[in-house]
Amino acid sequence: MEARARRLFLYAALLTAAGARPAFAQSTIYQTRKAPSSTWSPIFPLTIGSGMEFTTNDRETRWEFPVLIQYNFTPSLQLTLEPSFGHTKGKVEDVDTAGGLGDLETSLDWEFLHERRWTPAVGLEGTIRWPTASHPELGDDRHDYAVGLVISKDCVFFDLDSNITYTFVGDRDESSKLEVTLAAEYPVRRNLALNAELVQIFETGPGHGHPTEFTFGFSWHANAFWTLEYGTELDSGGEWKQLLGWQYSFGGND
Repeated sequence: MEARARRLFLYAALLTAAGARPAFAQSTIYQTRKAPSSTWSPIFPLTIGSGMEFTTNDRETRWEFPVLIQYNFTPSLQLTLEPSFGHTKGKVEDVDTAGGLGDLETSLDWEFLHERRWTPAVGLEGTIRWPTASHPELGDDRHDYAVGLVISKDCVFFDLDSNITYTFVGDRDESSKLEVTLAAEYPVRRNLALNAELVQIFETGPGHGHPTEFTFGFSWHANAFWTLEYGTELDSGGEWKQLLGWQYSFGGND
């Protein structure tokens, strides 16, 4: 009888812990998307945000400023606009110094399977990248089209999100690619969480590699509306990138 009581107490504690966790907003520094239902608000389902990405190497110093505008039409349908701005300072002759508008990405996510106790939320995503860059150093002069799956699961003590995306590159001289991402978010306090993301890219065509990116950081849920993020990204080529971002949810988070 006591063993059964202990099991019931542990089960109740797990449910309480799950219910006490905050719902963090969509990230502006990580590539992995969350399921639309995780950012839905019946009050005003709009989230905006921006980020800053800094990279330097032997060829250039690059500042990028991605912008996030995200609106949920329903708990299952979400539209995302992601314009970007940037500044590149070349260190060699074949890299120009330029600043201004970068490319624009538009995405539509449809969650066709909602999360259940033992199954994750699963959705379809379609993305178009528009060649809006004001300078060749800030973007590409082509359209790219991507389709993929968005998978999200609340695992009681942490959240898991995964995307499997195939991108059809609009330039015949460039190869299309398959991108698999996995992100985890672990709350250490009511308003603070540790984040990690692994990105594996499989480029098609002969002579192409399989670059990998790993990002580790944290997010601070300042209140029901504001979220701040910081992270460091390392890719398989040995290049480091510093990431800083913020989001504001007009409907608030639980």
